[in-house]
Amino acid sequence: MDSTPLRLATTGGDQNGLAVEAGRSLSSHGQINVLISNYEIPPADQGPFPNPPVVNDNFTIPGVGTFTLLPRRSVTYTDNDGYDLAVDHIPGGGSGVVVSRYLIDDSHNLTLVAQTIQHGPTVHLSAMLPAPAVELIVISPGHGWGR
Repeated sequence: MDSTPLRLATTGGDQNGLAVEAGRSLSSHGQINVLISNYEIPPADQGPFPNPPVVNDNFTIPGVGTFTLLPRRSVTYTDNDGYDLAVDHIPGGGSGVVVSRYLIDDSHNLTLVAQTIQHGPTVHLSAMLPAPAVELIVISPGHGWGR
């Protein structure tokens, strides 16, 4: 995301593990990056802390101190196995942009998993992204970008 430091407004993230961030390069006709993260809290780590060592959200280390932990919550995950992404107002998109998808999960390490060319002012992608995973979508100038 360093190469796209101008933050873009995003919607669609939630408080149950799906996050989205987007940025654009300093050039008005430059690269756009979208980062989507899908994370699920394992069932064993949900709900109240086990007693002991945590009692009423307090964790005590004898002779050191007592620490109040944030309460753990239970989460029900629904419709979180993928995404439907639209990036609007692509400059020069009518001439075509290259859309590259890079995946990080248990078997991919920022691996290029798909690359397409799209035309028009909106890039639209739908893909599966089962948790836990992170996907980086790079929208790059294609032939004629910005003309």
